[in-house]
Parts: sequence; C-alpha cells; structure tokens
Amino acid sequence: MANRIDNWGAALPKEYRSDSLGDIKQLGIKKLFRGIILAPSNSGKTNMVFHLVKNSPNVYSHLHIIARNPDQELYNYMKDKLAGYITIYDPSEPPRVDDIQKDPRGGIQLVIIDDYSSDKKLQHDVFSHFFI
Repeated sequence: MANRIDNWGAALPKEYRSDSLGDIKQLGIKKLFRGIILAPSNSGKTNMVFHLVKNSPNVYSHLHIIARNPDQELYNYMKDKLAGYITIYDPSEPPRVDDIQKDPRGGIQLVIIDDYSSDKKLQHDVFSHFFI
C-alpha cells in the first residue's frame, strides 16, 4: 500500500487545469491557501498582508478586507492604488460569502479578516460565514 495519494489534478493536461492551481513564485506559496496570522498589536500583521498583496501581482481578481479598524494607513494606500479591485467593508456589516463568490471577473479572490480574534460576537457573525 502506498504512503501517499497521487495528485491527479496536477497531472491533468493544461487545458483542463484552472488558473487557480499553481504557485505565487515570489512568495513560494500556493495561489489557493488559507492562513492565520496571530501576533500581538503592532507586530506587523497588516504589513505582512501588504507584503503578500504586493508580491502577488495579477494573481487575485479582487481583494476583500473585513477589518475592525479599516482606517489604517496601509489599507488606505491599497484602496487608492487598487481602486476597482479592492473592497473594504464596514466592520458592522461584513459581507456574506455568497456576495463575495459572485465576483463578475470570476478569478481568485483574497479575503483578509483583520483583528477579530478577541470579539466572540464578531467571530460568530463574520467567521462562521467563511468557514464550513
């Protein structure tokens, strides 16, 4: 019995493979990923998100930021530079997963959920929609 499962999706001919498969070469990560960054305040979490976005050119069709404090310098900068490709949501009205999935461009989307780890009500209201 083999100790591994073959990656049949990667073995498909190119015309059958989605653009979502593959790596972001600049970062050495997969285009499709889930990640959690946990660190204390002022440790550079938002800076790391900016680094991820900046080093992923032409990978994501839209960036969604759901933040308790959306008025941050780096988010404001991204909002100006990525106009039309970024949505920063009001923290009291997070989007529904269905709304994000209906992106007319149909590409890969990046959803950033920022600074909700200590608020149980917001975790339920926001996270429960994004994790099955």
